[in-house]
Amino acid sequence: SDYARRTVNVLRWRCAWKVPHDPVSSRGMMWSFDKQTWKFMPHGVIAYLDMSSWGRVSDEVRGEIEIMVKKGLNEPTGHELFREAWEQRHQNPRSALIIGIAATEVGFKQLVSTLVPETLWLIENVPSPPLTKMLREYLPNLPVKCKIRGTVSPLPDILLKVLEDGVNLRNRAAHIGQMTFTYEKLDEILLAVRDLLWILDYYSGMNWALNEVRPEIRRILES
Repeated sequence: SDYARRTVNVLRWRCAWKVPHDPVSSRGMMWSFDKQTWKFMPHGVIAYLDMSSWGRVSDEVRGEIEIMVKKGLNEPTGHELFREAWEQRHQNPRSALIIGIAATEVGFKQLVSTLVPETLWLIENVPSPPLTKMLREYLPNLPVKCKIRGTVSPLPDILLKVLEDGVNLRNRAAHIGQMTFTYEKLDEILLAVRDLLWILDYYSGMNWALNEVRPEIRRILES
């Protein structure tokens, strides 16, 4: 069961497939009068459409996934949290926002603990500075495993601005219960979260991850 779940999780992470947060699950409850013709039990109707994107895998990617699973690797927690946030964005926007921003904080701390293991105790026990401050001032100084044009490229201001908006809105939603954002703004924030997670993956040594960053953000990074 562990190998099966981790294989599916690493597969969707490595291939950046838009699939459910919990893809290994029950098919639901069915009924039959004659044990020959089976029908699903009634269920609610969701008013929006979200397409999954399972696809084919090359032999090269399959080999990478096998190696990662055998090493005990799993999809990073930040990506798992992002998927959970993305699935909730229409039904529970406040939860989606809170979980989405948490994904960035977890993702950044995991990167730091991977690149600078001696900081693990501090990361786990000492309150962290604001997220955008760490991204602006601390990220460029990390000993990253993959660089962009030979350096740690600063994050685009447009990306940092959206993430900063997300942190401020998260604080209002979590601390005083204010819902002062639209669905469009939430989507903008969550897409910025996703870009950041792929950039962090790239800096951690996953040289394929930069390909998953939205083209307009990647162009700024590479320039």
